Amino acid sequence: MRATSRSSLHLHHFRQDGGRWWIVFGGKGKKGRRLKVHDTLFQSLGAWLLAARISWEGDGPLFRSFDRGDHLTSRAIDPSAVGRLVTHCGHVAGLAPATGKNQLSMNSSRPSGSEIQDPCLAR
Repeated sequence: MRATSRSSLHLHHFRQDGGRWWIVFGGKGKKGRRLKVHDTLFQSLGAWLLAARISWEGDGPLFRSFDRGDHLTSRAIDPSAVGRLVTHCGHVAGLAPATGKNQLSMNSSRPSGSEIQDPCLAR
């Protein structure tokens, strides 16, 4: 999943099917994509929504920006911030150094299979 796709995820992209949660969105060439959400990531997202006072039943961007006063806005996070978050979380989780050629990047966080996991929870 590309940084632009991640930053523009909306709550309506999350759907439950057969007891599992999925992200359903448009991919390359306008093909529909469906990615299984790892249980730990779903729990992490639930904690974020609770802390941000966002309801799963609502709409709008999942990942939102903050204004200069550190207040949550209704605007989606900038795609460049997603890459910085992946690098930071990978370092905090002990998966990679914070800088240099071996740091975690957006490409290294793309799933090799069909399941998305959260690098911040990979300890």
